[in-house]
Amino acid sequence: MNSLLASVLITAALSPPPSPPADYIAWQKERVESLTAEKGWLTLIGLHWLDVGKFTLGSGADQQIRLNAGPEKLGTIERKASGELIFSANAPVLINGAAAEPDVVLSTDKDGATPTEVSIGTLSFLAIDRGGKIGLRVKDIASKTRTEFLGLDYFAYQPALKIVATYEAYPDVRMLDVATIIGTVEPTLNPGRAKFSVAGKDYSFELLEGSDATHYFTVFGDQTNGKETYGMARFLAGALDAKSKTVTLDFNTAYNPPCAFTEYATCPMPPAGNRIAAKVVAGEKAYRGARKE
Repeated sequence: MNSLLASVLITAALSPPPSPPADYIAWQKERVESLTAEKGWLTLIGLHWLDVGKFTLGSGADQQIRLNAGPEKLGTIERKASGELIFSANAPVLINGAAAEPDVVLSTDKDGATPTEVSIGTLSFLAIDRGGKIGLRVKDIASKTRTEFLGLDYFAYQPALKIVATYEAYPDVRMLDVATIIGTVEPTLNPGRAKFSVAGKDYSFELLEGSDATHYFTVFGDQTNGKETYGMARFLAGALDAKSKTVTLDFNTAYNPPCAFTEYATCPMPPAGNRIAAKVVAGEKAYRGARKE
């Protein structure tokens, strides 16, 4: 453990933890609201990868793609060699909230596109594309993962772990190949990197574009992974300050990837170099609930 993080732990042991700022409390509230929303990650109940061909779809035991909820015979899904997906319903489903036509071509989320949503009752599904691997992501707002959610646990707020790093933008448009937990590789926009030092050790985190060009998203690992925090890594997001050429890495707002809650997510893994050789005792801890469905 490096000396800075060790001193943080010693200080915390000798004195009461500082009161967290209001924006941090608001962030925690928004985090829970996002997770538990009707379209949040806790609603996932299935992920079915599609080969080329036509398959029956439903909750019945005789269905080729068996869902964990919904009608026994929901319809058929066909993946053509061209990659086109065609869904034909046997039940009164909605397509993007409207009554369905007999045959519907489904769009995927490839390249950030909005996928077609098929829904019936509390159940819905959409098509995802992960490096040419196409699957159906199935959600249910009545899932046990959502209805039996136990809440989130955090380390005590640590002001010293809110670090202002130097931001170095890459001069040209750059894509970074980011490996995922399912074994695929996702080319992702990589606008720059954050450089900072901790107790004499230099780090350089690759940053991925977040909600827009002025925000970043990154995945990092540290020595709490698999113990106090989720095994693979944690996520971090924030804003870039182009004027001062800095980026704030507030590890108090480090949070778990969706894979910490459900086996049906396709989470990115940390890029090379995005690992800290110490315990980052800030942010979200490992989820204490078992993954369900």
